[in-house]
Amino acid sequence: MSVVYARVAPKRDTTANWNKHPDFVPFRGEIVIYMDYKTKIQDDKKVCIPGFKVGDGRTPVSELPFVDFGGGGTVDASINGVPLEGDLTSEDLGIQPAGDYPSAEFTADDIDRLIDEIENQNGD
Repeated sequence: MSVVYARVAPKRDTTANWNKHPDFVPFRGEIVIYMDYKTKIQDDKKVCIPGFKVGDGRTPVSELPFVDFGGGGTVDASINGVPLEGDLTSEDLGIQPAGDYPSAEFTADDIDRLIDEIENQNGD
């Protein structure tokens, strides 16, 4: 078995750019981020709040619902209780710095089984 080492980043763009590609079909489990889904005024500045969709491998991005986090539909992003504001270091957030990460091996079948388990837990 071959091992591929990679960093995975979700697809992200502005609402205007996502609207230019309404027929794009995200892979099953693929995260799509609308970087400017909602805005709010905070400290006299306009702040963009991202919106998230998760692909099912069949539905175009324009028809996928946004993930509802509850509580009015907006999310204040934080890691380990620290708001994601300003210049933060991994130490500030209590997370491992870039560099020596533990590794894990996954096959496409492993990922499919994981997605099935999540869908079964959510009643999908």
